[in-house]
Amino acid sequence: ADETDEVVLQVLCLTGEGVTECVPCSMLGYDLRRLVSEKLPCKPGAKLAVHHVNTKLTLNQTLGEQGIVGKSAMLSCTYIPTNVYTAWCYVCGLPTCEREFVLEGVTKIEGATSGEYLRHLPQSLATLTFCHSFNPS
Repeated sequence: ADETDEVVLQVLCLTGEGVTECVPCSMLGYDLRRLVSEKLPCKPGAKLAVHHVNTKLTLNQTLGEQGIVGKSAMLSCTYIPTNVYTAWCYVCGLPTCEREFVLEGVTKIEGATSGEYLRHLPQSLATLTFCHSFNPS
């Protein structure tokens, strides 16, 4: 890739924590969001919100489509309270605009059954108990 295809991103939190990565402009917001989640510490009861200028990072658009272009760009991130209702909807198999990121900050799931969410358990999860009728296959 040439220089115009990549951007050096600096993602800074209000807490002083941050991540600097060189990524392609064709990277989806989803992949950047996952990368940032992996690099920054999880906080019980909180999830990351990533913004470029005044706009929340869109998961299903490339960075270029969101105006994140040039040699370098700065994004901000903050920890916001986990929305328990939205996390519950995801566990129930209902669509959410933030996909598995809604589980960030969740520390306990009881009565777990099968579902896609079991493939995306958050780092913050301390306790997971399965429903008595859980079928592991």
